[in-house]
Amino acid sequence: MAASPMCGKLEKIGFFHFTHGYSDPVSALAKAIGKEQENRNDIGNSLIVLPEAFNYGSYKSDAGLLPAQEILERLRCDLAGSLRINFVVGILEPYRGRLGRVGRRNSAYWVDASGSRLMCNKVGDDQTKLYDPCTRNPDRCNPVACDNARACALICMDATEARVIKLSAFRPDLPPPGPIQQTFARSFPTFGMS
Repeated sequence: MAASPMCGKLEKIGFFHFTHGYSDPVSALAKAIGKEQENRNDIGNSLIVLPEAFNYGSYKSDAGLLPAQEILERLRCDLAGSLRINFVVGILEPYRGRLGRVGRRNSAYWVDASGSRLMCNKVGDDQTKLYDPCTRNPDRCNPVACDNARACALICMDATEARVIKLSAFRPDLPPPGPIQQTFARSFPTFGMS
């Protein structure tokens, strides 16, 4: 699998702990990144993993569903390009099923300066009724290849050993499943709103 033209080399990985600001998640993220930059200087060439249902907020909040494409575009335009950051983000988005039925998918997207790409759809059903589990071809572009790593997304309850084995069966270009290995030169811990 060829590397994304903008992905380049990943040097750091981080996770955004989303505690409030659900009505404008990109601004909440930008504020947290700003604080991180004040403490650690350059966070370029990073992969930042954002929460599942980033455009919905907390499953317990009533913030409402924000448009998926708007969130993806803001991540690309406002943060990814100017800061040299890559994101994996969970998005709830509408889809049209085989018989024309409209539903909602729980999807993971890769976002970098060049745009966004669907990586996978959630297979498991966590009984929230916020999305329809994907039963056909859940791994659209999974993993995303970078110069020195591959980023693979499995959403929440999908991250089981059986799911990894199944993904490996569909993707012979992936190495066999094994222990997670640290491949980044540096990493930073979870960061978020305080």
